[in-house]
Amino acid sequence: MRLTLDSRFKVASDVRSRRFHDELVILDLARGEYFALDEVGAVVWEAFARGEALGTVATSLAALYEADREQIDADVCALVDELTQRHLLVPVD
Repeated sequence: MRLTLDSRFKVASDVRSRRFHDELVILDLARGEYFALDEVGAVVWEAFARGEALGTVATSLAALYEADREQIDADVCALVDELTQRHLLVPVD
């Protein structure tokens, strides 16, 4: 899948998540697996769950953490790639 700044994702239908302090726990009901995201991953997950585009998410993270935008873009794309490969997030057309 080719990612662009306009790419959007939604939480897969068989996936539930809950925030616990600075961590987000994700349960894949279809596969019986669970995953955890750290604070930054949780911010990314929640932004996509709200329907935000990849570029908006990256811009928000770069401002929030005063980080290099190129590094943020690479990190967000890597996380999206992993979450979509695990069928936790699905692309929105």
